[in-house]
Amino acid sequence: MKTLRTLLLLAAALPAVAQAQRSTPVFGTKGLFLGAALNGSAIKLDEFSDDNDDETDSGGGLALFGGWGFTPQLALYVEASAASIDSDGETWTLAHADLGLRYHFTGATRKFVPFVQGAITGRLGSFDDIDFEDEDGVDVELSGGGFTLGGGFLYFFNKSLALSTDLKWTTGEFDKVKVGNVSVDGLDIDATTSRFGLGLTWFPGRK
Repeated sequence: MKTLRTLLLLAAALPAVAQAQRSTPVFGTKGLFLGAALNGSAIKLDEFSDDNDDETDSGGGLALFGGWGFTPQLALYVEASAASIDSDGETWTLAHADLGLRYHFTGATRKFVPFVQGAITGRLGSFDDIDFEDEDGVDVELSGGGFTLGGGFLYFFNKSLALSTDLKWTTGEFDKVKVGNVSVDGLDIDATTSRFGLGLTWFPGRK
């Protein structure tokens, strides 16, 4: 009688166990992930002119990122990117550093996984060998912080490797300038930057 009761209890529990297994995302983002991507960046900032015209400059570069998924849906990530920006025939470097969160819309066996993301972002504009009236060949840096929102998707080739793409926008100010060895704070240069990334994401703990 005891054996029969045990078998009945096991039989009753099996559907719930099977349902739990089916609802667990096979291609979720739980655990460590690392990636690299081609990066296209653009920047729009207020010009110092009477008509307040805005100008957008753009260029390409690379991005490296990594993170940790606490669940198949929610992950903390960091990203560093740099792009060579073309502006009126001259080039300079625009760099971003993000610390943020992603939410992935996973499914039980969904290989296509969209996500949304938000981050706190640091930005740096670097200009080499700028000539001034009293000094030539001076390096100049503009820096500041901002907030980033965006989204994208992963497409899993298998459990450990996925195509990744995203588009994000950052708003904020450049509030510090460094000319040579001299730094000046208190600037208020509003700037909006956008970034598009296309690359690969690797989940090293997956088999």
